[in-house]
Amino acid sequence: MISTQIINTYNLKKIFKLLDKKTLLNNGYPQVYIIMKLVEKFNDWIYISNKIVFYRYGNFNYEKKNLIERLNFELAGYYQPAKKIYGINSIIYKKIFVQIFFLYIISWVAVSLNKIKKQDIIKLIKKKNFLFPNLWHINFTLFIIYKFPNKICFYILKIIQKLFQLKVNY
Repeated sequence: MISTQIINTYNLKKIFKLLDKKTLLNNGYPQVYIIMKLVEKFNDWIYISNKIVFYRYGNFNYEKKNLIERLNFELAGYYQPAKKIYGINSIIYKKIFVQIFFLYIISWVAVSLNKIKKQDIIKLIKKKNFLFPNLWHINFTLFIIYKFPNKICFYILKIIQKLFQLKVNY
C-alpha cells in the first residue's frame, strides 16, 4: 500500500500549538499523530483510492536491534497517537487497532520470528500492552504468538493476515 498525505498548511497552523510535543516526537511516526489531530479537529478527511505502479528497491537491515526498533515504531507510532486522541475504549480506536494489527503488526512479528528470539518480541508486546484493547481476536492472536513454536506461529500469522486482507478487500 502506498499512501500520500496532502495536508492543508492553513489547518496545520491552527492545530500546531495544540499538538502534544511528547507524543509528536516520541512515537516513531509523527505524521500519524498530526493527521489524526487534523481529522479530529476539522473532520474533512478524504480518501482517494489510486492504483500506482511502484518499484521500491531497498536493503532493510534484519539485525535484532533494527527489527525490535521497527516493531516498536509500528506499535507506538500508530497506537499512541490514536489512544491519546480517541481513548482506548472508543470504537474508533478499536477499529484503527484491528486494521493496523492485522495488516502491519502481524507481518512484522512474523518476519521478526525468523530473525530474533521470540522472548524479545513477547517482551516488547508486553511492554506495549497498555495500547492493546481487550478484543477476543487480538487476544487469540497474542496467544498464538506466546504459545506456539516459531515455525508454526509464523505460518499461522501469515494465514491470519491473508484472511484479514481478503475480508478487507470484499
